[in-house]
Amino acid sequence: MMKKLNIVVKRPSEPAEVIEIDNSLRELQRLVEGDIEWVHTSIFQHPLGIYCNEEGYRLKLNANVWIPDLDVVVLGPIIVVQADAWGNEISLTDMQARRAIEILNALSYTETE
Repeated sequence: MMKKLNIVVKRPSEPAEVIEIDNSLRELQRLVEGDIEWVHTSIFQHPLGIYCNEEGYRLKLNANVWIPDLDVVVLGPIIVVQADAWGNEISLTDMQARRAIEILNALSYTETE
C-alpha cells in the first residue's frame, strides 16, 4: 500500500488548498504538470520547500506565486511539501499547512501586476 502525503497545492489564479496524494514521483509530476524542480525558499521555515514545473518558463505556464527572496515568479501549479533528514517527502503538519496556505495566498501573482 502506497503511503499518502498531506501537501498544499497552489494553482494559478486559485487559492492554495490542502490535499492528500499518493507519495509518488508520478503524482508529484501530475500535480505540477510536468517534470518537478525543488525550490528552496526562505518564505518557509526549513524543511519545507516548493516543487514546481521545471520547464514552466519554456512552456509559458501561467504566473502563480511571487517568491520575494528569489525575486522570481513561479509559473504553473506548485506544491509545498516537507522533507525529512534524508530528503524524502513527508506530510505537512496542520500548522505547517495553514501557514503555507496563508503565505501562498498572500504572494499570489495576478497578471495585472
